[in-house]
Amino acid sequence: MEEILNRLADLILLEMGKKDCSMTCFAELCGIPRNEMGLIVNKKKKDVRLSVIWNICENSEIRFGDVFDVKYAKEFNIENFVLTNGKTKYILKKM
Repeated sequence: MEEILNRLADLILLEMGKKDCSMTCFAELCGIPRNEMGLIVNKKKKDVRLSVIWNICENSEIRFGDVFDVKYAKEFNIENFVLTNGKTKYILKKM
């Protein structure tokens, strides 16, 4: 999990650089509290809800598949995971 969170932090920093966006701006764009975004980016957060990762990906150009590197898909059998926002369910598929 630590490797995934480190990858997420690196991808967020790259995206912030591309958009020339501050952490506060990026957090607002993603609908995530600035403090939580700061902990993620500074690699101090040890667990992140999947819904938070989903919000980051949905509101930026970070792809969900880039966060969860494809090489892990078979190991975790990613096709068995279902995401939900409480209303809609999403099934993960390796593409």
